[in-house]
Amino acid sequence: MSMRPIPRSGTTTRQDGFILVTSLIFLVILTLLAVSAINSSTLQERMAANQREKSRALDAADSALRHVETLLASSDFRACNPVMNPGITSNSQSTNSCNANASGLAVIPASSGNTDSATYYLSDQFWSQTGVSTYQLPGDASTSGLNIQYVVEYVRQQADDLNPGSAGTTVLFRITARARGRSPGSRAVVQSVYQVTT
Repeated sequence: MSMRPIPRSGTTTRQDGFILVTSLIFLVILTLLAVSAINSSTLQERMAANQREKSRALDAADSALRHVETLLASSDFRACNPVMNPGITSNSQSTNSCNANASGLAVIPASSGNTDSATYYLSDQFWSQTGVSTYQLPGDASTSGLNIQYVVEYVRQQADDLNPGSAGTTVLFRITARARGRSPGSRAVVQSVYQVTT
């Protein structure tokens, strides 16, 4: 008795093709999910880097602010800076052995008019004026990418004191510091009003 092979039906052939198409669809879906995960990871990495640069800029601006406040609090500033002692000249600054940073601290008159707004202190107009000084963090290499500037404004002199009970004349200074990191959006501006009593 001879056995004849059973012919394949058309249904089986169609099923083989369906499995191939289904496998390709799953492969495309998995590829799209992988690409989406990579894009999401890259975006999160960029956001974290931008946040880090913003934090670095804020810390740097705050450091410049504290540096200027230390100079304003020094006795060298009161004794040797022309703002506090108008009779001082550059020659007498050196003979008095004053700290060069305190005696040479640039102070400009405060702007008049309605300029007490965040927009004014963030504008390039404010940071392009005469009297803008630069600051570098102690031990910071020039490769850090931080650009730190500050402005000290003479606000006013008044008899009454912000701290009741202390004697003397009060001079108010407004300090504004700005720092920018590597990315364009990493910019921070801080400001304080500092009182010097003479």
